[in-house]
Amino acid sequence: MKLEHVDSKITQWHIDRNLIDGATDWTQSNKLLEEFIELIAAQYYEKQPEQIANILHEMVDDLYKKGRIKPVPFKQREEAKLDAIGDMYVVMNNIATRNKSSIETCVNMAYLEIKDRKGKMINGSFVKESDL
Repeated sequence: MKLEHVDSKITQWHIDRNLIDGATDWTQSNKLLEEFIELIAAQYYEKQPEQIANILHEMVDDLYKKGRIKPVPFKQREEAKLDAIGDMYVVMNNIATRNKSSIETCVNMAYLEIKDRKGKMINGSFVKESDL
Protein backbone atom coordinates (compact mmCIF):
# COMPACT_ATOMS: atom_id res chain seq x y z
CA MET A 1 0.00 0.00 0.00
CA LYS A 2 1.09 3.55 -0.58
CA LEU A 3 2.32 5.27 2.58
CA GLU A 4 -0.62 7.70 2.69
CA HIS A 5 -3.14 4.84 2.49
CA VAL A 6 -1.51 2.64 5.14
CA ASP A 7 -1.03 5.71 7.35
CA SER A 8 -4.79 6.39 7.29
CA LYS A 9 -5.46 2.71 8.08
CA ILE A 10 -3.07 2.89 11.04
CA THR A 11 -4.80 6.05 12.29
CA GLN A 12 -8.16 4.27 12.08
CA TRP A 13 -6.66 1.28 13.90
CA HIS A 14 -5.65 3.63 16.73
CA ILE A 15 -9.10 5.23 16.81
CA ASP A 16 -10.83 1.82 16.85
CA ARG A 17 -8.76 0.75 19.86
CA ASN A 18 -9.17 4.05 21.74
CA LEU A 19 -5.48 4.88 21.44
CA ILE A 20 -6.06 8.48 20.40
CA ASP A 21 -8.35 9.60 23.23
CA GLY A 22 -7.62 6.78 25.69
CA ALA A 23 -3.82 6.93 25.66
CA THR A 24 -1.44 9.76 26.51
CA ASP A 25 1.73 11.07 24.94
CA TRP A 26 3.53 9.49 27.91
CA THR A 27 2.08 5.99 27.38
CA GLN A 28 2.74 6.21 23.65
CA SER A 29 6.30 7.46 24.28
CA ASN A 30 6.81 4.40 26.46
CA LYS A 31 5.56 2.23 23.58
CA LEU A 32 7.93 4.06 21.23
CA LEU A 33 10.80 3.30 23.62
CA GLU A 34 9.79 -0.37 23.60
CA GLU A 35 9.94 -0.39 19.78
CA PHE A 36 13.32 1.39 19.87
CA ILE A 37 14.60 -1.32 22.21
CA GLU A 38 13.49 -3.91 19.63
CA LEU A 39 15.57 -2.04 17.02
CA ILE A 40 18.61 -2.13 19.30
CA ALA A 41 18.04 -5.82 20.11
CA ALA A 42 17.95 -6.59 16.36
CA GLN A 43 21.38 -4.96 16.01
CA TYR A 44 22.80 -6.67 19.10
CA TYR A 45 21.22 -10.02 18.30
CA GLU A 46 21.68 -12.92 20.69
CA LYS A 47 22.34 -10.54 23.59
CA GLN A 48 20.46 -11.21 26.81
CA PRO A 49 17.91 -8.65 28.10
CA GLU A 50 20.32 -7.43 30.81
CA GLN A 51 23.04 -6.85 28.20
CA ILE A 52 20.62 -4.89 26.01
CA ALA A 53 19.55 -2.81 29.02
CA ASN A 54 23.22 -2.05 29.74
CA ILE A 55 23.77 -0.99 26.12
CA LEU A 56 20.76 1.35 26.33
CA HIS A 57 21.99 2.77 29.62
CA GLU A 58 25.40 3.45 28.06
CA MET A 59 23.72 5.16 25.08
CA VAL A 60 21.71 7.48 27.35
CA ASP A 61 24.70 8.14 29.59
CA ASP A 62 26.82 9.05 26.56
CA LEU A 63 24.16 11.47 25.28
CA TYR A 64 23.89 13.03 28.74
CA LYS A 65 27.67 13.49 29.01
CA LYS A 66 27.72 15.11 25.55
CA GLY A 67 25.01 17.59 26.63
CA ARG A 68 22.46 16.17 24.15
CA ILE A 69 19.70 15.86 26.79
CA LYS A 70 18.24 19.32 27.24
CA PRO A 71 15.22 20.77 29.00
CA VAL A 72 12.40 22.23 26.90
CA PRO A 73 10.83 25.53 28.01
CA PHE A 74 7.10 25.26 28.78
CA LYS A 75 6.15 27.65 25.97
CA GLN A 76 8.03 25.54 23.40
CA ARG A 77 6.75 22.12 24.48
CA GLU A 78 4.20 21.58 21.67
CA GLU A 79 6.57 22.71 18.92
CA ALA A 80 9.35 20.60 20.46
CA LYS A 81 7.12 17.49 20.42
CA LEU A 82 6.24 17.94 16.76
CA ASP A 83 9.86 18.63 15.83
CA ALA A 84 11.00 15.49 17.69
CA ILE A 85 8.37 13.38 15.89
CA GLY A 86 9.61 14.71 12.55
CA ASP A 87 13.24 14.14 13.52
CA MET A 88 12.48 10.53 14.48
CA TYR A 89 10.80 9.98 11.11
CA VAL A 90 13.86 11.39 9.30
CA VAL A 91 16.20 9.06 11.20
CA MET A 92 13.90 6.05 10.67
CA ASN A 93 13.92 6.84 6.95
CA ASN A 94 17.73 6.79 7.07
CA ILE A 95 17.86 3.46 8.87
CA ALA A 96 15.35 1.90 6.46
CA THR A 97 17.30 3.18 3.45
CA ARG A 98 20.63 2.01 4.91
CA ASN A 99 19.05 -1.44 5.25
CA LYS A 100 18.01 -1.41 1.59
CA SER A 101 14.35 -0.86 2.41
CA SER A 102 11.97 2.09 2.72
CA ILE A 103 9.71 3.62 5.34
CA GLU A 104 6.76 2.54 3.18
CA THR A 105 7.88 -1.11 3.30
CA CYS A 106 8.53 -0.98 7.05
CA VAL A 107 5.18 0.65 7.80
CA ASN A 108 3.36 -1.88 5.64
CA MET A 109 5.10 -4.73 7.49
CA ALA A 110 4.08 -3.26 10.83
CA TYR A 111 0.49 -2.71 9.72
CA LEU A 112 0.17 -6.29 8.48
CA GLU A 113 1.39 -7.43 11.89
CA ILE A 114 -1.10 -5.32 13.91
CA LYS A 115 -4.15 -4.95 11.65
CA ASP A 116 -6.14 -7.81 13.19
CA ARG A 117 -4.69 -7.48 16.68
CA LYS A 118 -7.17 -7.49 19.52
CA GLY A 119 -6.62 -6.44 23.10
CA LYS A 120 -7.71 -3.89 25.65
CA MET A 121 -6.63 -0.66 27.26
CA ILE A 122 -4.98 -0.98 30.65
CA ASN A 123 -3.81 2.18 32.42
CA GLY A 124 -3.73 4.11 29.13
CA SER A 125 -1.78 1.46 27.21
CA PHE A 126 -3.12 -1.01 24.65
CA VAL A 127 -2.25 -4.56 25.72
CA LYS A 128 -2.52 -7.15 22.98
CA GLU A 129 -4.69 -10.16 23.66
CA SER A 130 -1.75 -12.58 23.72
CA ASP A 131 -0.18 -10.59 26.59
CA LEU A 132 -3.31 -10.47 28.76
